[in-house]
Amino acid sequence: GTSMLDLMRRASLLLGSAIEHSRDQWAIHGFRSNGRHQVHYLRLKEFNQPLDDHVLQRMAALESEWSTRMGTAIRHASHLMRQAKTQQRLILLLTDGEPHDIDMPWPTLLTKDAARAVAQSTAEGTSIFCVSVDRTGDNYLKEIFGSHRYRVIDKIEQLPNQLPELYCQLSA
Repeated sequence: GTSMLDLMRRASLLLGSAIEHSRDQWAIHGFRSNGRHQVHYLRLKEFNQPLDDHVLQRMAALESEWSTRMGTAIRHASHLMRQAKTQQRLILLLTDGEPHDIDMPWPTLLTKDAARAVAQSTAEGTSIFCVSVDRTGDNYLKEIFGSHRYRVIDKIEQLPNQLPELYCQLSA
């Protein structure tokens, strides 16, 4: 009876709670698109903001809607990461599917765009790791992130437990 969005939200908050007790800076951002002229980048928790009731309210208000213009979101997140005062920069992208949008009849173009955004972010010093719950996503995930920069979690109910473990591996 739990939706995919609820499990993703819970996983993000569990990861955030674990990071909150470390010295690492962290933020929670989201995105959705409704065509190339309507990309919404949602800033739910900022680096210098505590995990408080305001953050929890923003997280609870999230709705699953629209499309996934992943390349645009990666470029924006990478830009914000370059401004962060930290030595280690990592974007942990949590997704439920491949890049797509209502105004793009050729989905492979959005996959290639996301791959270019990942390459640019990596070249600028911000690595990206993707966690996907799309069991059929290996082909496009490998194209976007490379063969060792993503993980598919086959059983979404395991996501809240696996995400903090994965973060510990990536930040070690």
